[in-house]
Amino acid sequence: MAEIIQKVQSAISIGAVPVQVGQKLETGVKLKEHSPVEATVSLDNVEGKIVVVGVPGAFTPTCSNQIPGYVKELETFLSKGVKAVYVVTVNDTFVTSSWKEKLGAEEKTRIHFLADDAGKFTSAIGMGFDATGLLGNMRSHRYAMIVNNGVIEALEQEPDDGKVTNTAADKLLAKL
Repeated sequence: MAEIIQKVQSAISIGAVPVQVGQKLETGVKLKEHSPVEATVSLDNVEGKIVVVGVPGAFTPTCSNQIPGYVKELETFLSKGVKAVYVVTVNDTFVTSSWKEKLGAEEKTRIHFLADDAGKFTSAIGMGFDATGLLGNMRSHRYAMIVNNGVIEALEQEPDDGKVTNTAADKLLAKL
């Protein structure tokens, strides 16, 4: 396991400079939620307050331990004015949908699992890294952000993608 984590930590970053607090989220990228062909969801300029959580891969152990916190705390997020939670992963729609079902979130209409299958959104926000040796292709760093009317209000990125510390649901709730 230590060898895997070391490979992730030493991965080469891909794409632009990471987005920052105060910056407008403008990627020009649509993500896939229900269709493996048609990308329909844009996180750019969404009205209201949303939470965006980026993970390296669906069904990976750390990601599968992190996201249930967001599912469990969804009502708390909503009570604090969050319109919806969006989980973004660099996987295809079939995998992403199956993961949502496996995590027991399929009945929750305000938590969306989005497929960034080509990594375009992830690259556009500067969160991509080369995970070829571990996960077979480009993946996303682990991050969580609060976006309000298209502007990033809070952003946390894990210093170690193999761990969940500052991107856990309770940590992001404390920022609302």
